[in-house]
Amino acid sequence: MEVVGWTAEGKTSHEIGSILGLSDHTVNAYLANAIRKLDCVNRTQLVAKTIRLNLID
Repeated sequence: MEVVGWTAEGKTSHEIGSILGLSDHTVNAYLANAIRKLDCVNRTQLVAKTIRLNLID
């Protein structure tokens, strides 16, 4: 959810990786898993759905 939160702030995978000390690949894998688990089609829908479900602020 931390990666999704940074995505909602408009950060790129590279920026999120730098902030959290992760590789771009790991950030993208975390986002892909969240997209799959929440039945979304892309990052935008993922962010919108997590906000709607109060999973992030």
